[in-house]
Amino acid sequence: MPRLRVRFTVRRMMVAVVVMAVVMGTVEGLRCRRESFQRRAKECSQKANAVAWTWQMARVNNRWSYDQRTDAAYDQLADHYDALRVKYEQAAARPWWFVGPDLPEPDWPKDVSRW
Repeated sequence: MPRLRVRFTVRRMMVAVVVMAVVMGTVEGLRCRRESFQRRAKECSQKANAVAWTWQMARVNNRWSYDQRTDAAYDQLADHYDALRVKYEQAAARPWWFVGPDLPEPDWPKDVSRW
């Protein structure tokens, strides 16, 4: 049985380099996209924690003029940031999937103070 002899020509080596460059570029792009989503998830988590802290401070400072709409507004805002955090954590786990645009923040009720 004769051995198959493969010749390394300049053209074949150039094709091999192009294929490797495409693969490495794709992997690096997905890694950067994953890190970006992880950073966004962390920012949303920090915003949700800040909203919860502000909510508690508002309750302590305004305990005599308590308004239930304030609780509902802060709860909606915290849920919004928590949903964004979950969205970006899932996107970081699968960076090759499409990620839709963020929903706007919920409307703040009129005549309710916001810290």
